[in-house]
Amino acid sequence: MRYTNDSTAEDLYRYSYAEPGDAVRRNTKEKEQREEQKKTALYEITVKRQNKKVKQSLVAAIAVVFVLASVLLCRYASIYEMHYRTARIDSQIEALNIENNRLEAMISSNSNVVDIDSVAQNELGMQKPQPYQVVSINVEPVDELKMNNNLQLDNASDDLTWYEEIIKGVKDFFGFVDY
Repeated sequence: MRYTNDSTAEDLYRYSYAEPGDAVRRNTKEKEQREEQKKTALYEITVKRQNKKVKQSLVAAIAVVFVLASVLLCRYASIYEMHYRTARIDSQIEALNIENNRLEAMISSNSNVVDIDSVAQNELGMQKPQPYQVVSINVEPVDELKMNNNLQLDNASDDLTWYEEIIKGVKDFFGFVDY
């Protein structure tokens, strides 16, 4: 049969009627689309979680590196400070040695026994002691090294509380020096 352009049959032919099973196909397509959307949503959520974990581990790693760098920086700063102090003390020691040498030379030039005796008798009016003015004293020798060691041991045995010992240990570890 032949249809003409303006016939109603042509319009009916073009109109799509629902065939049996179309609703089922539409429902399955919608279900498939929903499941696919769920899968993509779940995938996106898992990707976000993984990205969040990566970011957290990266932040933790950066924090650890920062702490370690800070500890190293503190150590090097205290080492530099101690080096500066020792250099300053060495220069003071050298200046004192030069001054000592100068004073020793001055003392040796002024310590002529004959000159000292004449100044004491003539200018100061001193005289040699008479036998009744001399008193003998029995002096026992003292080992000064042992005496100094005993004093240092007494100072070192001061009892520290537990938290003072911890603070001292931390200071020793990081190289801090008490002034």
